[in-house]
Order: sequence, then structure tokens, then C-alpha cells
Amino acid sequence: MANLTESSTWEDNIYQLAITDPVMGGEDGISNIQASQLANRTQYLLTQLATKMDVDGISASDILELLVTVDGADSTLDADLLDGYEASAFVLDADLTAAKVLALIGASDGIDADTLDGLRLRGFPSYRKLYR
Repeated sequence: MANLTESSTWEDNIYQLAITDPVMGGEDGISNIQASQLANRTQYLLTQLATKMDVDGISASDILELLVTVDGADSTLDADLLDGYEASAFVLDADLTAAKVLALIGASDGIDADTLDGLRLRGFPSYRKLYR
């Protein structure tokens, strides 16, 4: 099995196989045209990316340093928030107790975690009754 030869070329169009096209492999086979065109586009984009950006010398701290310059409340990027909330708005796993969960979903708001659509477990048919 041979591999397609790729070139760094932008292909303006991608060939659509016709119903009447015979299945024909090989370097210039009609069945390989699409794969070859897409591979060429991929190589072209990779070449363009490599010339625009030297990614080998970039570290996580470099990215963080760049982000800090544009981060903030007046920007569209605010890396200190999650969906607009500060970290203090979330409950930490270590702080989560059964009592706190019950308080969060307590009976005062009409939620009853012991029922499903108002039915208790005994209101549902058992597995054994359904599949005998």
C-alpha cells in the first residue's frame, strides 16, 4: 500500500465523486482525488501556521503572560470568572456535606428528593414483576 504524495497547496475546490465515476485507485485514481486535495490543504495550512507562529518556543507561562495583558473586567476575556461567577460562588467538594445538600434542595422550595414525580419507590413496579 502506498501513501498519497502531499504538497503544500491550497486547493480551491474539492472534487465530488459522481455516481458514474469508476472506483479507481492509484496516484491519479479518481477515488483518491478528494483525499489528495484535502491532504494538500492540510499541508498548506500547517505551513502557513508554522511561518506565522513559532510554537516550539512558547511555554504555558508565556501564554499566561500574554493573556494577563488583555484580561480584565473591561475586556471580553475575564479568566478569573466562570460563566460570570467568582470562585467563591461555587461550593467546594470538601465543604459539601449531606446537611448542606439537603439545605440546598430543602423542602421549603417544594423539592422532595425522596420522590420521582411525586411517587415514592413503592409506587413503581419492580423489575421482577415487569420481566417475568
